[in-house]
Amino acid sequence: MSENWPEGFAYYPDALTEAEESDLLAFIETLNLGPFVFQGNPSLRHVRNFGVDFDYERKIAVEAPPIPDAFNTVLDRVAALTGTPRGDLAELLVTRYPPGASITWHRDSRPFEAIFGVSLESDAPLKLRPANPKNAKPILTVPVARRSVYALTGAARSKWLHHVPPVKETRVSLTIRTLRPGLEIHPAADLAQYQVPGQDG
Repeated sequence: MSENWPEGFAYYPDALTEAEESDLLAFIETLNLGPFVFQGNPSLRHVRNFGVDFDYERKIAVEAPPIPDAFNTVLDRVAALTGTPRGDLAELLVTRYPPGASITWHRDSRPFEAIFGVSLESDAPLKLRPANPKNAKPILTVPVARRSVYALTGAARSKWLHHVPPVKETRVSLTIRTLRPGLEIHPAADLAQYQVPGQDG
């Protein structure tokens, strides 16, 4: 299967132990996750961002709360598996997918460089296709197992899109990213993507 993967894609099964996954899920239960809002429409996905965030309205990177120490083990593991300097792992996004939730075809926001995904609680298919619609290569499906890590760097990051179809069971993902060199990070702000229409505060 790996012969068909785009350059820059890597997959690491069993990257975490069951005990490490259990500890992460227990900590995530204490976080105040909220719906991700796009163009005024709340999605089924609930998220919380640490380290650096992206303002989708102004198209800039902004400060976010520091990454909690509870994520040190998974950050250390991602760094060791992928050969990425630990200090370069600047952003961590927690996403909970309830049954039926998905994420559409996309490339991650431009301020971020290398992308690493950690799957928790359940398995899910990750689909990949070239960003250029003239490229006739078929859609690739990678069965992403719980406790695994995948990496999107190089062409897989810049020239391919990825998406997760609606999940059948609750899934939690950790998206860990590095930043592009020289990126300006702006002061923290209240971002529209976390403001649910009709709710105060």
